[in-house]
Amino acid sequence: LGKSKQKRLSGLPTAVGLLTALVATVIKTPGNNIRYLHIKKLGTIPRCGDTGVPLQGIPALVLVSLTRLSHNKKTVQRAYGGCLSANAVRSIVRAFC
Repeated sequence: LGKSKQKRLSGLPTAVGLLTALVATVIKTPGNNIRYLHIKKLGTIPRCGDTGVPLQGIPALVLVSLTRLSHNKKTVQRAYGGCLSANAVRSIVRAFC
C-alpha cells in the first residue's frame, strides 16, 4: 500500500458572474462521504433611516426571499412601520402634538 487512500472532492457548481453567491463548505455524510454543502447568502438587517438602529420585527432576508413574504411580515403596524424605528416615530409624533 503505497499512498494512503484519500477521499477527494468534486462537483462544486460553477457560478458565472455570481462569485459571491458561490460559497460552499465541506461536510461528511452519514455514508462517510465528503460532499460540498452550498451556503446561501445572508441578508442585511434593515435599519432605521434616521437613527441607524436595526428595525425590530422585520427579518434580515435576501431580496428574493422578501418578495415571497406577505405584506404584514415585512412591516410593523405603526406609522412609518418598516422604515423608521419606534424612537424616531415617537420623536416625530411629539413634534406635532
